[in-house]
Amino acid sequence: MSSKDIEFYTPNQDSTEWEKWLVKTKWSLIEGKPTTFTPTFHEHISLKSNTDNRSVATIPNDYNGKFEVKGLKSNSVIDISNEGTYSCVLGMRGWGDSSGGNAHEFALTGNGNIYHRHGATTSWNAWNRIAFASDIPTALKNPNSLTVTLNGGTSYTYDGSTARTVNITPASIGASATGHTHSNYVTTTTHDNAINGINLALSNKLDADGTAVNASNLGGNSPSYYRNASNLNAGTVPIARLPVGTGSSQVAAGNHTHSNYVTTTTHNNDIDNIITSLDNKLGKLDTAANAFQLGGQSPSHYLNYNNLSNKPTTLIPLRTRAETTSLTSVASGNTVGSVPLSSTVGRGDTLLIELNTSSSYTYSPKYIMVTLGTDSTSPNSTSGYRNFSFSTFNGTDFNIYSFTVSASGSTLYFGSKKNLNGVFSGTTIAWTTASYTLYVGKVWKVS
Repeated sequence: MSSKDIEFYTPNQDSTEWEKWLVKTKWSLIEGKPTTFTPTFHEHISLKSNTDNRSVATIPNDYNGKFEVKGLKSNSVIDISNEGTYSCVLGMRGWGDSSGGNAHEFALTGNGNIYHRHGATTSWNAWNRIAFASDIPTALKNPNSLTVTLNGGTSYTYDGSTARTVNITPASIGASATGHTHSNYVTTTTHDNAINGINLALSNKLDADGTAVNASNLGGNSPSYYRNASNLNAGTVPIARLPVGTGSSQVAAGNHTHSNYVTTTTHNNDIDNIITSLDNKLGKLDTAANAFQLGGQSPSHYLNYNNLSNKPTTLIPLRTRAETTSLTSVASGNTVGSVPLSSTVGRGDTLLIELNTSSSYTYSPKYIMVTLGTDSTSPNSTSGYRNFSFSTFNGTDFNIYSFTVSASGSTLYFGSKKNLNGVFSGTTIAWTTASYTLYVGKVWKVS
């Protein structure tokens, strides 16, 4: 027989690992070799542990890639208590390391119980005892019992140790049967029909707070009672309710005047003045230095405010602004902006508007008088006939600011806010156009 390489291993010098040795020899030179060999495919009728390692603990890696009977183990070594002194231990892992899953170990104790635990590499999880069929109870008593008392009377207790049936009937708990009735109740249908009938009858008869919308009497009196002026007992009848005029069936307003009359006081005073002061009252041409009339009119004519020309216009405030409050933006360019007023305005009304190109009250706001030509919320227009404007000039920059304005109800709307700017340099002017933001403050109606 030819020579063969025989492998064997010995620990290295510091016993930290094994060293491989190859010895070349012949099979015929090996002594004590077996004469027969187990076939490649064979079976074992028994497994046994031939080493007494009862005092050596196991770890999951002991079973890498194999099933092994560890044999006798001291329960104190493998952390099993109250199961005698020894257990028979065996274990397995389906792969060569923990990448294939945990290893499993079983312990058959001296008291006849079976325990199981599993682990990955060097430590185990806790033991779990495997229950036999005889360990499963036929009844499992609850730690706390349940007591059912029927309407404060009969009580039934259930703790899980035995089956218990409690028949709860309406009578046993003091309840009424499903089909019972109530003598002092009406059905839901009857109730709903009655309510719907009432609501239908009262429809449009009451307002939101339950007060009658319309009635045949008011305070016990018919409508004709309140139309009879003789029944008025308080307040002042507005002048608008009286027939004011100069006819025989009309009354004169309290502040009326007569163009061809003067007051008695004026008349008496004038006569007295003429009688007592005729001296020095005529000039050299016999023209009166002081006359009863002037230009054909009596003195009272000139004392009447309505006869004055160039008298100041009355301004009715529609929007106010405290002196130190900023003006309100009404947007820029063609974007429509608005401000609210205290009362409605419309086409033909003349307004005095405080405005500027800055919101600051310190930048001298301007005042523009406009007459509304449109009742609309969209004032934008390219027509020059509808634009209003104001201008500024500081010696170098000349600016014209134009805008359009319309009204709807009690709101003013501003649009088409355009600026023409001219910069003076010597004898030339550089013109540019742009949009600007308009700010609005106070608003008056001219009356």
